[in-house]
Amino acid sequence: MTSACPSRILPRTRRAGWLTSSLLLIGLLAAVPGAHANPIVEWNLITAQTLQTAKAGTGLAHSRVYAMVHGAMFDAVNAIERRYYAYAADLTATPGASPDAAAAVAAHTVLVELYPVHRATFDAARAAALARIQDGPAKTNGAALGIAVAKSMLALRRTDGMSEKAPYAQGNGPGVFQLPATASPIGTHWGAVKPFTLKNIQEFRFPGPPPLASERYARDFNEVKAVGSKNSMQRTAEQTAIAILWEPTSPITYNAMLRAMPELKHKSLVEQARVFALMNMAGSDAFIVGWGAKYRIAFWRPETAIRNADADGNEATAADPAWEGLRSPFPAHPEYPSGHALFTGVAETVLREFFGADRMTVTITNPDAKLTRTFASFAEIAKSVEDARVWAGIHFRSADIDGTDMGRRVAEYALRNCMRPIAK
Repeated sequence: MTSACPSRILPRTRRAGWLTSSLLLIGLLAAVPGAHANPIVEWNLITAQTLQTAKAGTGLAHSRVYAMVHGAMFDAVNAIERRYYAYAADLTATPGASPDAAAAVAAHTVLVELYPVHRATFDAARAAALARIQDGPAKTNGAALGIAVAKSMLALRRTDGMSEKAPYAQGNGPGVFQLPATASPIGTHWGAVKPFTLKNIQEFRFPGPPPLASERYARDFNEVKAVGSKNSMQRTAEQTAIAILWEPTSPITYNAMLRAMPELKHKSLVEQARVFALMNMAGSDAFIVGWGAKYRIAFWRPETAIRNADADGNEATAADPAWEGLRSPFPAHPEYPSGHALFTGVAETVLREFFGADRMTVTITNPDAKLTRTFASFAEIAKSVEDARVWAGIHFRSADIDGTDMGRRVAEYALRNCMRPIAK
């Protein structure tokens, strides 16, 4: 499967025409007097609220939406500032076009296409954003640019395979994934979805889980059995809190984290547009790589493994037929690799490159659980996620470590090949 940074082969597009909009204000986006609103952050928040309101499902769907919205906003702002190579639409912006108008209208156009039932909300948000910009050619031309780049993104993704179906046949035997009771498998087709930044996903291969009879598998098994069970006597209260902290989907969590980072404000608008786009596009691609591996390998979850350890051929493991993980039922997709770790590896790599440092104070919140924790570095966050999935009882550590490593590889590829700086 091939894709990646299609703007390299797209012809330069001519300027688009006029966009009209009503001037409704909504409380969510009402500007503070004298303050300059940031369209990248605003529409990231609108996207997050849309996903939560629409109950759009798993992190797979979330990642695609974020990637499309932010890819379009990047192309819109970058067409005006011309600091990086374009992604989906290599447009010529009218001199003086408003980047704020371009970004807001690009995001609006993508979201209306993806979630037409919420159009009234999006229209009101667009009107509020445009009301803050002085009437005139700058606003008009910026808005027209936003429509044009959004249409390019939508056309590019219209046949990306996200709506396809893939047959699933439940396997049996030691090491083979078993669905939770009454659950349907999630994302069986996702490994065939068109990537955003990768040219060939076959170049991104996992080592695979440890063999069942190996010493490493026994270590992984006994660790999650001890600290990942619902009623574990070895897991501390803080470890339980960390397991719960990371329960929301990783795209929701990391977009909220980046949105709230004070250091983001010190970057230009196009730089902010680029980091959100790279994190979400590469994150979506890491899911594609990971889900292809999940259903190819089809490795069992800890609950199935621990209940059926008598059949695994490893003398260092022992069965517990009543064992349940802290998070039960477990997710309805195979264990290896960890999806959350995949996106984490991407976020760690992209944000370290963007901010030029690893050691930064970063806050993570699970609003539903009313949990917040502060970390001293992106690397510390990655380790916390790897721990959390074991402590939640849903992953063996090898799946977390390999997932993080693959996320880093995907992010490094995206940084080298997509939306690169234009040499002066």
